[in-house]
Amino acid sequence: MSDFEFASQTKAVDVFFLDRRIGGGQSVSTPQGVAVQGSYQWPPDAPAEVRFSFDVKLLTDTVCGVEVSWPGLLAKPIADPAALYIAILVLGRAALAITTHNGDHISFAYSGPPSQPELVTGFQVSVMEASPGNSAALTFRYQR
Repeated sequence: MSDFEFASQTKAVDVFFLDRRIGGGQSVSTPQGVAVQGSYQWPPDAPAEVRFSFDVKLLTDTVCGVEVSWPGLLAKPIADPAALYIAILVLGRAALAITTHNGDHISFAYSGPPSQPELVTGFQVSVMEASPGNSAALTFRYQR
């Protein structure tokens, strides 16, 4: 198992696209991974309520299972039961850089105040699809 571990917690989250709140959901973390699901309103000009999900499970020091379903933002759902990842620190907070076997790139990074890495207020997930080259990022902020 990886030296990287997620903190065990369940929290309500607000979902942001750029600086606009577009929905909400629930994040569930275990030592092996994190999953978030909920709904957002998309597209901005004629919003419909859309269900979304993101799930990453660490399997070994370099392999994880990952699933991303962001209708309207990504061309298709991404699912790889054996994607490759590296764990890194970004401004003192844990992050993952994931590459699927299809060439999709996914980053997961905890976020919070820049000068206080011990304070985590949420996380950001960014996706760049290999084909058609589409990309999207969502920010998940923990509700107080």
